[in-house]
Amino acid sequence: FVGPTTIAGMDFLRTVEFDASGDWIVITDSPGMVQVRPFSALGVVGSAVASASPGGFLRQAALRTRVR
Repeated sequence: FVGPTTIAGMDFLRTVEFDASGDWIVITDSPGMVQVRPFSALGVVGSAVASASPGGFLRQAALRTRVR
C-alpha cells in the first residue's frame, strides 16, 4: 500500500506506477478504482484522463502533447 490520498474519487492508494516516458501515472486504490493521470516535470499530478471502477473497464485513453 502507498497510503491515504486527497485525490478525488480515490481511497487508500494501493499502487502508483509511471509509464516508460514518465509523463503518465497509473493509480490504483484499495477498492479497485484505476486512474490514468498526466505527471509534469515539476511533479504536478494532473486531472484523470481515464478511469475505471471495480467491474468496469477503460474504453479509451486520450494522449495529450505536453511542452516542457
